[in-house]
Amino acid sequence: MYQDDLVSFWQAQSKLMWSRVQTASVIEAGTLTGWYKVWLDNHPCLALAILLLGACLLVVVSLLMYRDSQYMAACEEKAEDRIPKPKDALLGLSGRHIAVCLPLLLAVMNIVLAITTKCFI
Repeated sequence: MYQDDLVSFWQAQSKLMWSRVQTASVIEAGTLTGWYKVWLDNHPCLALAILLLGACLLVVVSLLMYRDSQYMAACEEKAEDRIPKPKDALLGLSGRHIAVCLPLLLAVMNIVLAITTKCFI
């Protein structure tokens, strides 16, 4: 019974992580759309603030995803063979590693975009 609970918890964390990936993509789409619209309306300071706020939100989402991955790893250790694990990860990176790094990469890109647009003000 205990291992069944672990598997159920692992599945719930996996779904939660996937929803956070979707949330990160919506945050990035909203950030870029808002930045572009405000930039075209000639409000550069507000446009930069939108980029930085989006970057902060993406960092928070990434931290939450990291915590989800920790719970999933703990469940995998205790549930033994009840949770399937892929044999070979590409470049040693699992899907969880890639998912956690994706919002961080988007946040860095927003910051780089903020720096480059600041140069054109």
